[in-house]
Amino acid sequence: MKSPKYVNVKECGTVSAEFAPCIQKEIADQIFYDCCKLYVESKCHELCQYETNRDVAQSLLLETFHKKKCSLDSISSILYCASQNRDNRLCCKQFGLTSPKSGISRRCLQMCDPYRLNILTLRKDYFVCLSNWDIIMYCHHGGLRNYSLTNFQAPRRNMTISYEEELSSLMLRWRGSLWKAVLKDLIAFYFAYYIILFFQWYYLDEKQKEYFTGWIIWCEIGSQYIPLSFLLGFFVAVVVARWWEQFNYISWPDKLMMMVVTCLPGDHNLPVRQAIARWSSLQAAIAWSGISVRTLKRFPTERHLVEAHLMTEEEYKMFTGVEERHGKWFVPVMWISNLLGALYRQQRIDSVQLNMLMQQLYSFRDGFAMLFVYDWVKIPLVYTQVVAIATYGYFMICLIGRQPKIDEHSMRKEVSILFPVFTTFQILFYIGWLKVGQYLMNPFGEDDDDFGCVFISILLSFNNIISTTRSVY
Repeated sequence: MKSPKYVNVKECGTVSAEFAPCIQKEIADQIFYDCCKLYVESKCHELCQYETNRDVAQSLLLETFHKKKCSLDSISSILYCASQNRDNRLCCKQFGLTSPKSGISRRCLQMCDPYRLNILTLRKDYFVCLSNWDIIMYCHHGGLRNYSLTNFQAPRRNMTISYEEELSSLMLRWRGSLWKAVLKDLIAFYFAYYIILFFQWYYLDEKQKEYFTGWIIWCEIGSQYIPLSFLLGFFVAVVVARWWEQFNYISWPDKLMMMVVTCLPGDHNLPVRQAIARWSSLQAAIAWSGISVRTLKRFPTERHLVEAHLMTEEEYKMFTGVEERHGKWFVPVMWISNLLGALYRQQRIDSVQLNMLMQQLYSFRDGFAMLFVYDWVKIPLVYTQVVAIATYGYFMICLIGRQPKIDEHSMRKEVSILFPVFTTFQILFYIGWLKVGQYLMNPFGEDDDDFGCVFISILLSFNNIISTTRSVY
């Protein structure tokens, strides 16, 4: 397979270029918005665009905060997504964001580097900084250079839901919580439960109530024959084991790139290291787009890879020229393999170094191959259906079996409670258990606890940092 020439990607967004953006606004806005969908409340999504027109920016702020009731605390997350973890304070200083004449204090620089200065909440006196929203957005847009996602790291609310530092308020959490998972099912159960209760209380005479009590007893006894704990326990155990195995197969580039830096040191090998870093990032982006829903939204077409500077125009033509029905995610690996072979023939690396590099490259590739296998081979549908039918069937029986016995004979012998206390706990436990299994079946989807596409951002960051590392010797 023919390999493209390795080239350096042009830098932009520099002082000499007056921080002019090198990423098209449409692409940059899409990256910005995708990040906001993950970490910013929907009422604030209107601000997730690089608006540099002062009047339009002011109108957006006014409408979002006053009409849509966006929380001021969301600004920190919005700015984090806008900056993509880049320090853009130099640009903000260049355009007078800290000028004494404008009456703006230096604290506004926090908005140009929200990660390092760790903005958690914003006070109302920050509104003087927000009046220069257009400058802040211009600088963050100009900071998207080289690989548009290279230095982006997710906020602390990344990947799965983190809660270790907030155990005191654990039960009050909503995102990724038990309450969010079972709320709809719980409301549906209560609705059906009280319709049946209302019917037997107001529409049945005493003799019919005694007859209905027999049905209650029969359903209560019958529900005990469903081995729900066994079915759910085995199902969730299989799903969690599979979920963790997929996590362990995620390919990280650090071993490969550290090996590349070791075998190809010096400034004269810098273009080679950068080419391998970019191609391994390209390999990851293409592979993840076939596995992760969120990554597919970030790179919906091959042209988006070019716009993100993961692929040159020459490489794009070569890539689209490859005809393969089952995916072309392996093509960048072949480019790296061919490049390493060329370096060996040029005697820039020896046979031992070539062998080590190829082993790391194949290991990097094998991780994606195994994730594709997991994506192709699912847990058998029949078992998933058995567990779902057993769980929801159990609670359909409970709609009658857990009704209070309101005929005169039963009310004289036992206490009738109109609220299904213990059934509510069972719904929380069993439905919550089922939801855990269903959410973890596809760890690369769009549920709260899915892995998401954060790995792409971290991977690009690793590659860029390691590939440009210079030896101290």
